[in-house]
Amino acid sequence: MSPIKMCKQHLWSNAFPILVMWLSFIQLSIIIISGSVHASFVLASDDSRLASVLTVKQAEVVEETVGGHKSYIIKRNDLTLNDLHNTILSYDAQNNELYAYFMTNGFLERYIFRGDSVSLIPIDTLYNQGEEFSAQMMVLPEDQTIIMWEAAIGHVFEYSMVTGELVRVDRSRVRDFMFGAGTVYTDSLGIFAFGGYGFWEHKDFLLQYSFDLREWLKVESKGTNPPESGANYMWRYPDKPELLYSNNGGVSSRFRAKGLRQIDLYTFNLSSKTWTKRARHIFSDDINLYGISFRHHKGYSIDPVLQLAHLRDRLFIDLETFEILELSKAHFPNINSVTAFYNEELKQWLLVGRKSTMDARNLWIIPTQLTRDMLLPIKSMSMIEYVFRYELLLLLSSVVVVILLIFGFKKVRGLRQKNSSSDQIYLELIEDQLVVQKNGDSVLMNDEYIEKIWSIIYRQKQKNEAELMMVDFDEELFTVSNSTSYRSKMKAKLFEEINLGLQAFVIRAKRSSLDKRYKVIEINLSIIETA
Repeated sequence: MSPIKMCKQHLWSNAFPILVMWLSFIQLSIIIISGSVHASFVLASDDSRLASVLTVKQAEVVEETVGGHKSYIIKRNDLTLNDLHNTILSYDAQNNELYAYFMTNGFLERYIFRGDSVSLIPIDTLYNQGEEFSAQMMVLPEDQTIIMWEAAIGHVFEYSMVTGELVRVDRSRVRDFMFGAGTVYTDSLGIFAFGGYGFWEHKDFLLQYSFDLREWLKVESKGTNPPESGANYMWRYPDKPELLYSNNGGVSSRFRAKGLRQIDLYTFNLSSKTWTKRARHIFSDDINLYGISFRHHKGYSIDPVLQLAHLRDRLFIDLETFEILELSKAHFPNINSVTAFYNEELKQWLLVGRKSTMDARNLWIIPTQLTRDMLLPIKSMSMIEYVFRYELLLLLSSVVVVILLIFGFKKVRGLRQKNSSSDQIYLELIEDQLVVQKNGDSVLMNDEYIEKIWSIIYRQKQKNEAELMMVDFDEELFTVSNSTSYRSKMKAKLFEEINLGLQAFVIRAKRSSLDKRYKVIEINLSIIETA
């Protein structure tokens, strides 16, 4: 054997035990530092689609027991807090897998839960024409496809997890019409989105993306649309053709101007295309409605058994009473920015948030079963309480205005009655001759028609009947057959003479309420006295 080979063999025989010892020491150090760490990282370092590859130093999974269930805290040293603020999540309930898309740096990752472990798989680094790609997403595991839609623009993309291609599939020609919209993917029906923005104000219409037409369509709806809001949420019911809608509490109204939050809950029936209002909650400014969740669509955020829907952060909705509920801090402390997905097969929720007692660059994933005692109702304000607390001055002003209106109406009515009572007609029959005094002045009976009319008035006063039919009055007044137009003109002149010098009327023709024709003669008996 040559000296060189002997030297190499000697060095290898001495170095191998040292190398094994160092590797064991490193492994032991990792276990001691990380505590009860149990994580599996599947890295695709040879995949050219990845601009960056995770290593154990960049992401660390720490297990922690919460409420008897194992949870996973994924500490991210490779991301900034801004990256985590712009996280977009989607849930694959069929395979119990979570997808995370970090918009600011384009990372698309997959979290697989199997038994007591979680595996993190980097998938791709996505950009749209070299820019940040801001989009909601829905995973279609059977097709190995991710549907992604830009809510603020309306563009729809398909990402193939097989080829790594991101392809725009819509033919939408309108830009920036979906700003502030709440969206949800609904299988074969496409994507529904409520809201919109144009001419510097929010809108309140419902849109539907049709995969067949590759275009957004405005849904013609019935009922009363929810009020416009800067941010909205939409869910799909898993067991009936309905969508659930809520705004984020910042509705433009008097409530918002006073620092209050107004949360409106509606349902939309996909069959009848009808909006139905379910509840309106007004919360005072001293009630904590918590922050925001990681951006996601709520296709898997309803528990049909417990009748719960996750609203945002620690807030849930009771789908029976439509109350707003709070996730108990006693059961789930130190978690914020909660996003919640429900798995019907496993009968469990997947809570995704951040642990507040450590470096904020983390994702805390908690698989758990929620019970009613873990959710506490948040008391909202009734309209009566709101009015007395915030609109008392307006209420008092309204009461004063109503009182003044009533007083003024009575005053005007009293003046009218006073003016009417100032007229006085006195009728007396003396030796078969009718004597008439109008406000103290004698009336000359120099016309046979005038005399007949006063006689009719006297008779009706005696009978205390203020009305008689026009046809009967005409037959009694006109002994000669005349045309209708002649009689009408003649009566108008005669009535003017009878009422002359009075503020009120003594006799007049009255219209019928049905056909608006003059069918009745009305006599004002209140100003007439007889001997």
